[in-house]
Amino acid sequence: MNIDKREVDGCLRVTDDTNDIMLVAGRLGSMPTIWEASLAVAHEAYAEHGTLAALDYLDHDHSDALMFAVLQVSSMRVLGGLRVHGPYLAPLDSHAARTEWSASDDLGKVCDELALRIPHGLVEVKTAFVDKSLPHTQRGQVSAFLSRTPMLIMATTGSRYMMATMPEQHVNRWATCGGQIIESIQPVPYPDERFRTRIMFWDWQRLREHSIASEWDRMFAEFNRVYRSSVALTVRGGRLLASSGTAA
Repeated sequence: MNIDKREVDGCLRVTDDTNDIMLVAGRLGSMPTIWEASLAVAHEAYAEHGTLAALDYLDHDHSDALMFAVLQVSSMRVLGGLRVHGPYLAPLDSHAARTEWSASDDLGKVCDELALRIPHGLVEVKTAFVDKSLPHTQRGQVSAFLSRTPMLIMATTGSRYMMATMPEQHVNRWATCGGQIIESIQPVPYPDERFRTRIMFWDWQRLREHSIASEWDRMFAEFNRVYRSSVALTVRGGRLLASSGTAA
């Protein structure tokens, strides 16, 4: 599917110049061709692993949902992406509480963790995907770019906290950019018994502390290219000063 370049021009965007890829972000209602292309790529990626049950489709009635997509700059082809929901108003707004942990003995713990964060702004990342047809090295580059989005996501939504659920094999990648597992919450077999799915949180105020230094540097540089005109960006619960490595 061809991407309407006018949608790209209207998006928040940042380029990874070393890998011919660009991250774009916007509301679904403002980027219909990017959204349709992303659905097709996500469907193929989830089908490859037999996990279509975990692919949470949305239609254009959810035009306020936020989409982050990785595009190949030279071809305007969708290579990967994710969707952001929130900020939430109640624990059961979360897909993790309504679905993944709904039958778990730890549902109460999940809801408690959500309730602690919701007053400060909490968003949830869903349906992360990478094009299955990409060579291994390029898939890694796209995955790494997506894992560096937490700062942009929290800044764009004005939220102190971000959360996501994922199989254990993906935890280490996202942990490099500040994600923290709540060890007291046991993993669940979602979408089926082949997987042990964990819940992970990011904290705007402790993002640098919890990130690997090299990934923090890249994440902050990409953030600063988007928000470079701001001296300081304020989110609920804390500020991140616009000078490299300085958090408050």
